[in-house]
Amino acid sequence: MANKERPDEVRAQEIVEGRIGQSLKHWDKNGEADYISIDEKSLALEVTRLTGPERKVARAAVQSSWGDDAFSVDLQRCWSVFVPDTQPGLKNIVVRMLPHLVELERRGVDKFFDQEAAVEARFGGPNQEVYRGLLNLGVSLASSIDHAAEGDHVHAVHIGLTGGGSSSGSDRALELVEEEVRSRPDNIKKLALAETEKNHLFFWLDFDTDFEVARPLQSAPPEFADRFGTPSRAPRVEHPVTDLWIVHVAGHGWHWDGAFWNAFSFD
Repeated sequence: MANKERPDEVRAQEIVEGRIGQSLKHWDKNGEADYISIDEKSLALEVTRLTGPERKVARAAVQSSWGDDAFSVDLQRCWSVFVPDTQPGLKNIVVRMLPHLVELERRGVDKFFDQEAAVEARFGGPNQEVYRGLLNLGVSLASSIDHAAEGDHVHAVHIGLTGGGSSSGSDRALELVEEEVRSRPDNIKKLALAETEKNHLFFWLDFDTDFEVARPLQSAPPEFADRFGTPSRAPRVEHPVTDLWIVHVAGHGWHWDGAFWNAFSFD
């Protein structure tokens, strides 16, 4: 009996099929790679997730009152918001955050970056008060999410927990993913056993992934930070991996196709 597909595996299959224009079928019957091409020769796909289990306690505090997503009819869009996992008052942080996000929307602001906001909050500017409120809550980054393709729905605040540190950029994120690849020999073994021409390794990032890894992909890169584009070098991953996918659940991803990095977004 085949192992049951997880929702994140199905979504990864859809993304890969849509990007490369090739159909795949579920292949993991007894520990094999998750998907394989219809001809069982040209391509295999293995899907995994890079998350931070040490954040479970902090996320439980957020979940205790609102759950992962705090819904509000006052919001015009969904928001992805990052705060440190050591921030005091996580149990009601979404309640305190919502008025500030609603005010950002009213002012036509769809992104918040703590470094820029701190300058305006200190030296004055049109958004200094709302920026100060988010800074006091420990918000490092907030970005509205355009889900227009999904139709009308009640919008939500998606909380991501960080370690409180900063992100060095895309090359550092890639380096940490490479370390994760080396620590997971089972994924490499499954692809090798498929004996296909192309072998795709797909990493999901989520709102509990370490901030240094997730930051370049959890929203569109800020205009002032070129270091958050695609990595500047090829990934250093061992044979037989030919293609590497690094994709955040917020809707942004990178695909190394063996020659170039390709950035993409999805709904």
